[in-house]
Amino acid sequence: GGVILSYFNSSKVLVTFAGGCALSLGVAIVGAHPLLVSIAFGMTGFFTSIMFPVLFSTGVTQVDTAQENIAAGVLCTAIIGGAVSPVCIGVISGISGSLSLGLAVVVISSLGYIGYLGVYNIRRQNRTHRANTYEQRIGEQSA
Repeated sequence: GGVILSYFNSSKVLVTFAGGCALSLGVAIVGAHPLLVSIAFGMTGFFTSIMFPVLFSTGVTQVDTAQENIAAGVLCTAIIGGAVSPVCIGVISGISGSLSLGLAVVVISSLGYIGYLGVYNIRRQNRTHRANTYEQRIGEQSA
């Protein structure tokens, strides 16, 4: 994952990997062949490998320098989701009687949210780029 990040926009990689993770997890959950399930779980781990570093660095770099420590603290606190997710999986599994359903609902909804954040960031970067380009053109015309 790290090599890919050195060549491509991190937000686009995040969106792509969130989709790949959701797809491979879906295959792992419903797959019938043990080898296919094993490969799919391995791919799920690969796709999640870039998520924390990208989310953390994107979150910290999107704030003012004076606010970076606060942002880092908030992002670290968000790791609490790692403690809450298993409880949610257990509740859904207990109600439905299916561990697979509990995993699917919690993980796929989490990946969907991560994908949404990536798309939002891409759009935000595009708006910023367009605004900067506009300001440069205005500056060149007035000079």
